[in-house]
Amino acid sequence: MGTRDVLLRMGKSPLVVVSLCVFLLICGLTLLADIIAPYPYDYQDHTNVLQPPSWQHPMGTDHLGRDIFSRILHGGRVSLKVGFVSLAGGAIAGTLLGVVAGYFGGWLDLVIMRCVEVLMAIPRTVLAIAMAATLGPGLTNTMLAVAISSLPAFARLARASTLSVKNEGYVEAARALGATNMGIINRHILPNIMAPLIVQATLGVGTAITLAAALGFLGLGIEPPTPEWGSMLAAARGFMRDHAYMVLFPGLAIMLTVITLNLLGDGLRDALDPKLR
Repeated sequence: MGTRDVLLRMGKSPLVVVSLCVFLLICGLTLLADIIAPYPYDYQDHTNVLQPPSWQHPMGTDHLGRDIFSRILHGGRVSLKVGFVSLAGGAIAGTLLGVVAGYFGGWLDLVIMRCVEVLMAIPRTVLAIAMAATLGPGLTNTMLAVAISSLPAFARLARASTLSVKNEGYVEAARALGATNMGIINRHILPNIMAPLIVQATLGVGTAITLAAALGFLGLGIEPPTPEWGSMLAAARGFMRDHAYMVLFPGLAIMLTVITLNLLGDGLRDALDPKLR
C-alpha cells in the first residue's frame, strides 16, 4: 500500500482529519510563538500578578505577572521538541538493536535482548526519572532520559518483525545472489518492517510528551525560566484553589496534543492494517 493510499484511508475518518487539523494548529502556533505571543515568555509585570483571563491576557497571568498564553506557546515549542527528538532517538537506536538481534541471532541476540528486558523490567516513568535524576536537569538530559525509556519497545517490535521477514523468499534470493548482510538489511529487512514501527512512533510521541511533562513537573526537566508545560503545572500547584486557570490551560495544552497524536496513531494503524483493506 502506497503513501497516497494510506492518506486516502486516513482521510475517510472525520475524527482523524479533525485530529490532524488540531495538531497542525498546535504545531503552527508553537513554531510562530515569537510572532504570535503578545509578550516575551520571561517578561514580569508585577502590577498584574495573578490576573484572571482578560483581553489583555487571554489566559491570565501567573504569580510573577508573566503572561500564561505567551508561556504556553513558547513552552509548547520545548515540549514538542523533546517529544519528537527524544522519540526519534529511541526509535532509531531501538530499531537498530532489534534488527541486529533478530537478523544475526545467536549470542548477539541473547545479549541485546537480555539488556532490553532489564530496561523493560523497570516501569518507563521510573526509568526516565532515574535517568533524569542521574544526569541532572536540562533540555539535552531530558531528551536523553525519554529516549532511553522509549528504546525497549522499538527494540522488541523490530526484532519480532525481523524474525518474521528474514526467512522470506526474497531475502533468501538476495542472499543466494551474494548480497551482503548490510545490503539485505538496508534493502529488504528495514523497508518491510517500517509499517509497525511508524505506528509505534506515532503513538509513542504522545507518551514521550507526557513523560517530558512529568519530568518537568518533578523539577527534573527544563530549567527555569525557560517555559515547559510540565514545569508550568508544577509552578501553579500552590494556586490551584483560587486561580484554577493557571493549571487549566497548560493541562489542556498537554491533553489536546496527546489526544490528537493518539487518534492519529490509531488512524494510521487502521490504514496500514491489511485486515481492514
